[in-house]
Amino acid sequence: MLVGFHSRLNQAAVRSVIAQLDADRAVRPTVSLISRTNYLQGRADFFLSSQDGYRDCGFEQSRAWPFPPQALLHDLCAAESTALRMMDRVQRVSGAGSTIESRQRRWLEWVTYIYGMLRSQRVDTVLFCNVPHFPFEYALLEVARKCGLKTRFFMQLQVLDTFVSGTAVDALFEPLSGSLVAADRELEPRMQAELERRDSRRPFFYMHKRGVPWGTRLHVWQRRLFRWRPKWVPSAWAYWRARQAAKSYAHDSAPFVYLPLHLQPEATTCPMGGVYVDQLLVVEMVSRALPAGWRLVVKENPKQQLSKRQPTFYQRLAQLPNVQLVSRRHSSMDLIEAAQAVAAITGSAGWEGLCAGKPVLVFGNAFYRAAMGAVAVDDLDTLREELARIADGRFVTATTSTCRAFLAGLQQHSYRGVTDAQYLRDSTMSEDEAIQAYAMALRDMLADSRACGA
Repeated sequence: MLVGFHSRLNQAAVRSVIAQLDADRAVRPTVSLISRTNYLQGRADFFLSSQDGYRDCGFEQSRAWPFPPQALLHDLCAAESTALRMMDRVQRVSGAGSTIESRQRRWLEWVTYIYGMLRSQRVDTVLFCNVPHFPFEYALLEVARKCGLKTRFFMQLQVLDTFVSGTAVDALFEPLSGSLVAADRELEPRMQAELERRDSRRPFFYMHKRGVPWGTRLHVWQRRLFRWRPKWVPSAWAYWRARQAAKSYAHDSAPFVYLPLHLQPEATTCPMGGVYVDQLLVVEMVSRALPAGWRLVVKENPKQQLSKRQPTFYQRLAQLPNVQLVSRRHSSMDLIEAAQAVAAITGSAGWEGLCAGKPVLVFGNAFYRAAMGAVAVDDLDTLREELARIADGRFVTATTSTCRAFLAGLQQHSYRGVTDAQYLRDSTMSEDEAIQAYAMALRDMLADSRACGA
């Protein structure tokens, strides 16, 4: 079963792999497809459209299929809470609603539908084009895993022309923890280029509009214009008040920890952030752990829609005496260079901080979580201890040498290429080269799934 693969790059690679499978096998493999369009046409033995937000994947549509046992529903309890939070981004199109009761019912409908679909279609392998971060796809991943099916998904990293694959969100970067000392290994050109460009102040490509087609810009503009909602007004007012409360820090030279907020809702926090999907929890922890006289500098994501934040989020920032909310137009690189440490959930600022030789406090499932100079924060006591080490100069920060060793380890557990078409703006590969590399990785992923299972 193929899930997603929406872009032209994705679809060209999928067609290439399926054509080769058909040519290599005496018996044609069964292919099920979940996507916006049936780009495989008659080659897909089963097709489910994702265009309408899976509104029709309810109890009525799954009546003829097997019903999930109680044990499965019990095992999915942890996944349910994550999926309910993901429904923030699709509540209108999916009919999930804004109440807990309506979202829980939609979750049960989807789990019932997915279980019956997998059993009736006799699916043994489920492949995703990205980390499942929409509720239906996330439910599909977790149901498939609990049923013992083989699962695989790709994830593009903030490292040049680099992506990884995994079977479970929380275990995606486990292979990196044992591959960090590889200083004697020669770096591939992509890794060498990444190391060199991180020595500069070059921002990540998705923080600016250079290279974005005008058609895409126009589409984004008209969506914002015609989806205007008055509910952003209270959040905008709370944001302005929090900025005004921080004016007293404008010329303060006290040491600080820099925390750039993630764009939400997005995969970087849900599911990759784990329990820190609510970033206010990170703010509270760091605020309580700061050494005396230190402050926490918080910067809103430049692309964040204020309607997606509750006013209480900014109100709490204004109430914390050692927290300063700075303008979203403030240079992130300037803040990284001036900070004593950088706090991040999974974002690119953490990787920038490491390459700049700053201590990095990591709260989520980031690819650099186990790198030298980064600290995986699990509790308040650990955070206090690490901040104390930073304050008195005992913390060992990353260097160019340790970053090089980390990239050498990363290249052993990653693919060269592009899985997310927007990353072609930041790639050294042509689209044709990216398609070929993607198809090769997809074939490897299929082979690994058959050999290793979930």
